Amino acid sequence: MNKKITASLLVTMLLSIVCVDKVTFASNDFAKGLQLNITAKSILTLNRLYEAIYTMGLDISKEFKNNNKITVSLKGCGINNNYPKDLYAEIIWQKSFFDNKLNVNFGKFGFSKYFDKNSYTGDASTQFLTDFFIFNKTIESLGDRVGLRLNYTFEKFDIDYGYFRLLDNKFAKNGFNVLQINYKPSKKENYRIYVWKDDRKYYVCEEKEDELRCRSGISGLGVSLDREINKQIGTFAKVGYKNPFIGTIVKKEGTGDISSLSLLWNTGIQVKSSLWSRKDDVIGLAVGQTYRSSDYKEQNKFSKNYRQKTQTELYYKFTINNNFTITPVLQYTIPSENNTKNGPLIWGGIRTYFKF
Repeated sequence: MNKKITASLLVTMLLSIVCVDKVTFASNDFAKGLQLNITAKSILTLNRLYEAIYTMGLDISKEFKNNNKITVSLKGCGINNNYPKDLYAEIIWQKSFFDNKLNVNFGKFGFSKYFDKNSYTGDASTQFLTDFFIFNKTIESLGDRVGLRLNYTFEKFDIDYGYFRLLDNKFAKNGFNVLQINYKPSKKENYRIYVWKDDRKYYVCEEKEDELRCRSGISGLGVSLDREINKQIGTFAKVGYKNPFIGTIVKKEGTGDISSLSLLWNTGIQVKSSLWSRKDDVIGLAVGQTYRSSDYKEQNKFSKNYRQKTQTELYYKFTINNNFTITPVLQYTIPSENNTKNGPLIWGGIRTYFKF
């Protein structure tokens, strides 16, 4: 193994260990309602590349009078001895009304902060690692955007609306809209369904002699379910669908731009090790597939032997203490290929996670 990679991994672990594990503030008015969290994660891949991937994060939140709250999150990540490779910043202002039933959030944050959430796939630091099970891949990557979220909580369901600015110079037009309903008959169950629409005008349709079919945006829907069967076992399932047509399609010639990915599904199970000797350990297993649209396959002349992508992941989280976990991860991927002669891929890694 490369010595620089090993050193980078050890430095990440040491930085996490020496971080403050208990944060206290002076008893003044500003310090009331102030919280600070420090996290660090490293992933050592066990394939032939032997890469070390690591991230460190800082979360600060402050509650003010009149149900106002501000949260700031900073995260840096790197690969091998290149740190930091990427830096991310998230800032959210929250205002609550009617005994916290109505919540308004405004700031810079990602789609998955409040939408398409799941109790068993939402955290790559402690649950499933690959984003295949975390995000709805039929939605084009939004990243952290300036956005607005409105939430109203009823006794057994929540309603959420979100708007994200997609163009840097425009906020009111060409944005991303999402409406989500979460039905929660009990604290152990969540049944989420949402619809979304991306209003960006990807292509401009021009009049030609051939018949044209044009769309100015794309839309889709998603479902995210999770249920705790008992104190030891929980299950989840997710589905995503996207209208396959985007851009300009010349019907006669069969040319144009068509969205490649139109459907996905995944499901899995999480088992807590209270069923055996180590009561705080967790094991997880998930499987899923993605499907390209028939129009995309027809346009790109895919063979009849084309196969869909299949992803499987298995992890076992060893809980050392309340602050530190070590998780071996194994992934098995059958890639989406037009040529089925290419075999599956097997990837293994070890994830370490620190939280203070």
